[in-house]
Amino acid sequence: WSVVAMAVAAAFLLPLLPSSARSLFNGVPRDRHAPLEPRRRSPVGFALWVGLLHVAAGLLLLQFVQNIGRGGPAPQWQWLALACALTGLVGLVIWNYRLHGEVAYLAPSPELLTPQAAAWICVFMPLAGLLLPVQLGHVLNSAQRARISMGWLVFWSLLLPPVAMARLQHAVNQCGDARG
Repeated sequence: WSVVAMAVAAAFLLPLLPSSARSLFNGVPRDRHAPLEPRRRSPVGFALWVGLLHVAAGLLLLQFVQNIGRGGPAPQWQWLALACALTGLVGLVIWNYRLHGEVAYLAPSPELLTPQAAAWICVFMPLAGLLLPVQLGHVLNSAQRARISMGWLVFWSLLLPPVAMARLQHAVNQCGDARG
């Protein structure tokens, strides 16, 4: 099965071979994305929106604790937890997409992910998504657009990510105000 999987993967690479293989690494790279104009947002509002993911986890934990010894799970908190989780996930995707585009406008850097990549990473790789605010803070600090304490940003990114996102949103708001 692994040979079949490799053959299928190689079939996707066939259109790249003869004509464009030489220009893949020698040519000028295409623009990855258009940076987004920074817009001022409430850091607390986005932190609360993304914090709904933590509310969902707390509701499910509460349901688990209530149902210890009862034999079967009762669905009383499941719908509310699902609604909170989906709303929080939408907020996280929107925040990562917008902020990566805005930081690309404020401090262009090859270290930045494209907004689309940041949105996909926070959905499919949640642990890597926790470190996206750290990457954005590093880019803003290295471009000398903001002075963000990386120690505190890492601390909040690992302990309570909505706080790290609020701090970073505040820094981007200040950078956008200073530039505009």
